[in-house]
Amino acid sequence: MSKLTIYEARKFGFQILSQAVTQVGPVTSTPRLDSDCILAALLNADKTFLLTHGELFLSEQQEIDFKKLIHQRTSGLSVAYITGYKEFYGRDFFVTPSVLIPKPDTEILVEKSFEKIITLLDKKESLVIYDVCTGSGCIAISLYKELENKKLIHRCKILCSDISPEALKIAEYNSKKHGCSMEFLCGDLLEPFRSKPEPDVIISNPPYVPLNVCNELLADGRSEPILALNGDCEGSSDGTGLIKKMIGPCYKLLHHDGFIFLETGEYNSDTVKEYLLEQNFKDIRVHNDLEGMPRVLEARKE
Repeated sequence: MSKLTIYEARKFGFQILSQAVTQVGPVTSTPRLDSDCILAALLNADKTFLLTHGELFLSEQQEIDFKKLIHQRTSGLSVAYITGYKEFYGRDFFVTPSVLIPKPDTEILVEKSFEKIITLLDKKESLVIYDVCTGSGCIAISLYKELENKKLIHRCKILCSDISPEALKIAEYNSKKHGCSMEFLCGDLLEPFRSKPEPDVIISNPPYVPLNVCNELLADGRSEPILALNGDCEGSSDGTGLIKKMIGPCYKLLHHDGFIFLETGEYNSDTVKEYLLEQNFKDIRVHNDLEGMPRVLEARKE
């Protein structure tokens, strides 16, 4: 039996993480929350349990495991990768360092595309929806479940692609976990969809961070895959290379009056908007994230 109670474990984790630093600064701005999340996941409990059962002792193995996980956090490894899950749009998603950790700002992408899908279903009997660069599958799965709640999922076919086979395994696992039926395709951007039905809606949270910024972000040891962050290719340096590579083919594939929804960075949203115009997209709208920064671009193929 361990000599460490839940209360003492929480205190231990907080103290260690409060003092931990990486090469770019403190490892976390929320040491107590991080410690509690790790401990709760280890004990398969919630925070209320931790607060109300502080006198309970950890087992010897739990103490060893907890200290090991706290040590991992001091290296900069994200809490989501340590616990193995991250909440997004009200649901838990399995994550590993093979996929980007779902971010709250990306919920805007789900919200706005869902609103448009509902509108389109008033006009069309069925829709084909692509999720490009699906990663953990959190966007497509969230849309699926929202459509299921509205009893409309039988009128929608959702197909997802990613260049990473490892990411697709995570996405498929999450899809099964949440009881979804959708197709997963491995390949670069839109290439896997060539033999599939033309889409009415294309949704994507593609890599859009400039390479030099990626290197700065990853210096804290968070361990997110650079493949899912780096938007530079074919000579670009502003993070828009991959998006520009995708926009033209999106226009060609989309049905007339089809829509594209793209997540971008606040630093390159204007550039992407201009490129959408150059590629003949119409009715371009910019949707801001929770901090009021431009985050999602919506555009229509005439």
